[in-house]
Amino acid sequence: MSEYDTLRKGNKLSFKGDAKKRKKAKSSKRKQPKGTPAQGEFHGHSSEERIAPPASTHSTWVPVESLADFEGPTSIFFNSEPVRCLVAVDDSETLQAQWALDDADQPFDATKSAYPTSLQQVFIVRLIPNTDSGIRSHASSTSKSVSIKTSNGHYVSCARDGTVVTDSMAVGPQEMWTPILRPDGVSFQSIYDSFLTLPIDTQTEGSRKSLTLCCTDDGIGFRQVFDVKCQSQLRDKRKLEDDAQDASLGGDLEKLERDQIRKYQGWGGGGRSHPVTTVDPELKRARKTGHVAGALLSRREKLKSDKYCK
Repeated sequence: MSEYDTLRKGNKLSFKGDAKKRKKAKSSKRKQPKGTPAQGEFHGHSSEERIAPPASTHSTWVPVESLADFEGPTSIFFNSEPVRCLVAVDDSETLQAQWALDDADQPFDATKSAYPTSLQQVFIVRLIPNTDSGIRSHASSTSKSVSIKTSNGHYVSCARDGTVVTDSMAVGPQEMWTPILRPDGVSFQSIYDSFLTLPIDTQTEGSRKSLTLCCTDDGIGFRQVFDVKCQSQLRDKRKLEDDAQDASLGGDLEKLERDQIRKYQGWGGGGRSHPVTTVDPELKRARKTGHVAGALLSRREKLKSDKYCK
């Protein structure tokens, strides 16, 4: 056997100056059994969107108060006797309303005390940016569309014929819903201007039979109003972050606007400027979206006090 054959059958050729290959450190983590979700994943969700198991207390779940609450884990109930909870059924890929049972398998008497007890009753709701739906007759000028994701990673969508399914893997026009906040609850409007409806009547109200939701009605009535709940911990965390952001942006918008007018004013002299007594609500909204400078410029343009925008 030649020397060449020996080298060829042995290890790879190495040259002087080559970096030595580092050995991989052995992981101390235990091997997970097949089918077990990896760390940071759950039913197709990333660690950011992972649904935590619902806590067995109604104090964790509180009714939504504004559009800002439509971010994160959400549970949707219907105020019937007994209370029903919306559930994503994997087998039929439909959205159904089933009796909401507590940890003792007893039905809830009121939506106020109801809370989710399984992952199928929890949805991940996200606000979709740049979806102002003020052109719709039932929605306010500040309404935004949301997407509703089930625990298996699919989205709730509505077809033109009013069929509601949970088989979509991405967000498109049919997966966009407009939540309409009302004093008695929340209604969900589809892209076809129809509303999410529970087909319930006097005969089916007390029945244990699951009811499949549809989207065929063009008006809001008892069957189109739901009680939507979010997690109180996320709401408190969001409010703290908003307060911290307000503090970092100067906090006092009135003082900030006065300083900007003095700096850029194009009229008068001797330090005179337009008096600012109240804060425009548009400035508060712009501060949350990070467009304070543009909003202040628009205000100075209206006051005709900016030498750069007359």
